[in-house]
Amino acid sequence: MGYALVAVGLLGGVTSERAAAHDTAAAPPEAPPEGTVAGRLDALDRRQRRARALAFAYAVLKKFGEDGAGRLAALIAYYAFFSIFPLTMALSAVLGLVLQSDSGLGEDIRDKVGDQVPFVGDKLAQGTLEGSGLALAVGIALALWAGLAAIDAVQNGLNAVWHVPRYQRPKVVGRRLRSTVMLGVVGLGLVAATVGTSVVRAAPLGRFSDIGLAVASAAVNVGLYLVSFKVLCDRPLPWRALWPGALIAGLATWLLQSGLASFVLRDAASTESTYGDFASVIVLLSWFFLLAQVTILAAEVNVVRYERLWPRSLTGRHLTDADRRTYAAYARAETRLEGQVVTVDLP
Repeated sequence: MGYALVAVGLLGGVTSERAAAHDTAAAPPEAPPEGTVAGRLDALDRRQRRARALAFAYAVLKKFGEDGAGRLAALIAYYAFFSIFPLTMALSAVLGLVLQSDSGLGEDIRDKVGDQVPFVGDKLAQGTLEGSGLALAVGIALALWAGLAAIDAVQNGLNAVWHVPRYQRPKVVGRRLRSTVMLGVVGLGLVAATVGTSVVRAAPLGRFSDIGLAVASAAVNVGLYLVSFKVLCDRPLPWRALWPGALIAGLATWLLQSGLASFVLRDAASTESTYGDFASVIVLLSWFFLLAQVTILAAEVNVVRYERLWPRSLTGRHLTDADRRTYAAYARAETRLEGQVVTVDLP
């Protein structure tokens, strides 16, 4: 992920030389003696400001920490984890009630869910989750509630990352309507991925079918992230401000789906049954937490790149112009009344 941040910094046309000149002019004349810890940190700070890619990556990681991204990601992961079980129960009921005569389509959907969500998808693919009319009703109700809460958490995270003032954020009704629309978009994305999987598997591509499946899955992920970043943030942003983060998040999500999660899960499943299921639940929750962190980190990439919020001070003794603009944006984001004047006194 660090390499991805460096690459985005290079693609973003970083001009930190001008910012470095501004910082040098604004720095106080006195400096800590060389050879001391403070002096070495100042020298390291000057070097990271002059290195364009390093300054960009550090600014992203610093803002990630300042925004409390771990807390935002934990909330998203909690509701996503809570929603996946009733959603899978509802999906299993649909497959059992609607697709009885079309086993081929049912297998494609099961395989796709198995690719997208570890543990639960595997159980569904093995046919160990059975559904009924009651399960369908309960599953849909619980999945809708938890899914809306998860997307609400994503909305809150994106608004916090983009410093949207609180008075500009939507109320409960508007938030729920937007979350419902986004749930539909995610569902359509899953359908599109399933159809794409079926088409690629049916095409006579031979050994290139796996490559086609990987490209299709990654493209769907990137598209969903791009739409999510556009729709779920209460700030009008051009598409050009969103594609770097969508690309990073989409590819990282594909890697988590197809590589890391499956590998860890196969290892967990090889243990004794009781411990294997327990480990699988822990892995699934960790998997959602990683996905949520990737989402917030990708949004931070977009913000830092679009707002030119770099280079940032390493020590905090000599604030940069990006530091001052970032802290002023945090203060504006906390305004709760339209027209409220916010002043920030920084050294």
